[in-house]
Amino acid sequence: MPDTADGGNVPEQKEGDPPVQPEPNAAGDHKKPAETGKSNSAKEENSATTNLEKDIRTGERWLIGIGIASVVINTAIALIYWGQLVQMRKATKAAADSANASLSTAITAIQQMKAAEEANWLNRANVLSSERQSATTLKTGIDQFHADQRAWIGLIAIDGLNYRDASNKPVYMKAGDMTHLGADLTNSGKTIAKRVKSCVNTILVPRGSAFIPKDADCKLTFGSAPVVMPGMKVTIWTSDSEMMKGTENRIASIQSGDVQLYFFGHVEYYDVSGAVHFFKFCTAMSRDLNIFVAVGPYNDAN
Repeated sequence: MPDTADGGNVPEQKEGDPPVQPEPNAAGDHKKPAETGKSNSAKEENSATTNLEKDIRTGERWLIGIGIASVVINTAIALIYWGQLVQMRKATKAAADSANASLSTAITAIQQMKAAEEANWLNRANVLSSERQSATTLKTGIDQFHADQRAWIGLIAIDGLNYRDASNKPVYMKAGDMTHLGADLTNSGKTIAKRVKSCVNTILVPRGSAFIPKDADCKLTFGSAPVVMPGMKVTIWTSDSEMMKGTENRIASIQSGDVQLYFFGHVEYYDVSGAVHFFKFCTAMSRDLNIFVAVGPYNDAN
């Protein structure tokens, strides 16, 4: 059954039946019911459209407001981030500047320390060089003082010219008598010689035989003068066992040169500074029996 404009039911009209006429309004409305229903429907549609448009406009306004708010918020956030970035850049630059300044200060300090250390080492080297030079100068002065003031013991003569030959000349040997030889020593230095030990000895060597005394050939012992004063003279004599008897054959062999008589000795002593010194000598008797001549490399002193 078809609906009416006001929402009522219209009786279905069968084919061949007369058209059904709507009943007039009770209030005396002279408008036709169909027109009235169409008008109300149009109003309702217009009202719904208007409301929809309003809702759409409201939604659009909200969307636009939300978009604007989003842009504002995003802009604000971007500005905040940008400000923070600027501040971070400033802080980073300040930190970098501070680090560079600290590095420059550290490099300057290291360079200054290095320069000071080099200057210190140079100063120490100069001081050390000066100290070494002073020590060398002092040692040289001490050595010169010791050399100038030390004791010096040496041989000045050979004693023992106790006999006379046929021409009445002094000689060291005589047939039938013992030959007794002595080394006359003196201290020519300016200070005393201490702990003086000495020895002398003699030996006969056949012609053509080389002789160089050895320390073992002369045993050092303390004599009668263990301390020799400056200018003092002492004589070291051969012992009784070292004396040789002057026989005619021995004298003739020496005078002919078949044998050679050597008289040698060794002296050891200390100076006032505690340094040890020595003196060695080796002499050979002449064929005239009255002179001793220094021979060989054994003659030495320090």
